[in-house]
Amino acid sequence: MYTLDWPYAYGKPLSTATFKASPEDFQVNELFTGEFSGEGEHILLKIEKKGLNTEDVVKALARLINKSIKTISYAGLKDRQALSTQWLSIHAPGEDIAGLEDISEPNWRVLEHSRHNKKLRPGFLTGNQFIIQLKQLSEPEAFIQRIEQIKARGVPNYFGEQRFGRNAGNLEKAEALLVQGKRVKDRFLQGIYFSAARSWIFNLILAERVRAGNWCSVLAGDVMQLSGSHSIFVAENDLIELDQRILAKDLSPAGPLPGKRKNMVQG
Repeated sequence: MYTLDWPYAYGKPLSTATFKASPEDFQVNELFTGEFSGEGEHILLKIEKKGLNTEDVVKALARLINKSIKTISYAGLKDRQALSTQWLSIHAPGEDIAGLEDISEPNWRVLEHSRHNKKLRPGFLTGNQFIIQLKQLSEPEAFIQRIEQIKARGVPNYFGEQRFGRNAGNLEKAEALLVQGKRVKDRFLQGIYFSAARSWIFNLILAERVRAGNWCSVLAGDVMQLSGSHSIFVAENDLIELDQRILAKDLSPAGPLPGKRKNMVQG
């Protein structure tokens, strides 16, 4: 069994509320502040979806345009139980796909599209905008106090349960791939399982730092990420100054995500 019960930075919650009673209670909008080239091998789509996850939409889109799901990319996964906008890219060199602007299915639709010279990858987007509605809130004073703590210091950025699948099923699939050597023909699913494993390792390390009380402090060898540019560097000296910059929300410590790329975290 895999634990998904992570330690709290400020103690256990003192308030309760109903969350995600409907998809409209959790709205996520992907933000992209750059400009599209207007030409290139890729067609970028902005879609709106409700009650579907990213995989559901990718499969539905591939079926509608008669292309392999391998030709469709995205920058991040989005929850099923949400109303969200998301960018997808289709690799279609020299190919016009008619009717994209008219796609409007019961639970998702295309809002806009444009040509671009690069496909979507993680890190392509500026960020995400969240609109969260809580209902039936208890202990409102304790809730407001906790919000003020979060505003001052932030929260441990754990990966949420949706990353690990229902009953942590994605982690079990990842173990079968990585430990038992089993294979998955569907590269989309394989990527989801590997992502779950990386995210779980990240959460384990973050949880240890929460228990130690240093999750929001700099340790020698930490990778630091600037808040504006998202540039990164390794913390080696001037740790006290870096802690002050964290409090000023100028930068944040980052955690490791194991994979093929070089891991900069040291110590």
